Amino acid sequence: MSYAEVGRKIGYGRDMVSRHCSGDRKISAEAAYKYNKVLGIPLHELRPDIFDKEEQPNEPEE
Repeated sequence: MSYAEVGRKIGYGRDMVSRHCSGDRKISAEAAYKYNKVLGIPLHELRPDIFDKEEQPNEPEE
């Protein structure tokens, strides 16, 4: 799946997805929830500094 395809699915541009993947831009908690929901990536793998391994995904409060 390309960065552009991922971006369309989660609502970010290709460049933002690329920056997240390369580590040039830290993934926000909100973005972590989006990647989790669409791609199934565990929250603790995206942001181990804020999510515990056992934590189950919940929608972020708006």
